[in-house]
Order: sequence, then C-alpha cells, then structure tokens
Amino acid sequence: MAGFKLAPIDMNLFPAGFNNLNPNFMSVSVQSAQKTIQRIAPAVKKILIVPESHTRNLFYWENVKTLQTILSGAGYETRLGLLASEVQLPHDMTLPSGQNVMLGTPGASE
Repeated sequence: MAGFKLAPIDMNLFPAGFNNLNPNFMSVSVQSAQKTIQRIAPAVKKILIVPESHTRNLFYWENVKTLQTILSGAGYETRLGLLASEVQLPHDMTLPSGQNVMLGTPGASE
C-alpha cells in the first residue's frame, strides 16, 4: 500500500493577468517591480522572460507584453525568448491592442 500519490501538474511559475491591470496605475506597477527586484537581486540589469511557446492565445501575449513594459519601465533591459525550436527567431507578433511583441533578438537565429 502506497503512503503517497504523485500526479503531473502544470506549474505556472509565470503569473498571468498583467494585461488586466488598470493602465492608470502603470506607474505603481513599475515602482513595485523595481522595488521588489532591487530588494531580491540588486545587481540585476537585464531580464529575460521565457514565456510558454505552445500558445497561440493573443491575450496571453498581451499579458507578456504588459509584463515586459512594466519591467522595462522599471529600468531593466528586458527581452523575450523561447526554449522551443519550432518558432523561427526573431519573430514579430502584432497583438489585438496594436502593440508588437518581438521574440528573440534580430540576428539571433543566424
């Protein structure tokens, strides 16, 4: 008789919903991110966001773009990257809001 059970889970380490924040409070979001990162890792200057690669949900990408905007506004060089090889980098995506998301760096796939 087993004393425990194991089950696979989808562990979302990357929170979602940044695109649902009130745009009027963007400065508060930027200040909060800056304060938190400076407290945890004061030497950080660059941040790489590695979002899930299998989604085609444009609202998920709106979330990622908003997070990138917050971190960039906090003074960090912020880029998006993927672990998957099925997307040719660099890859530019236009979102419903009209903003663009650039995955990878131009020239990175060469």
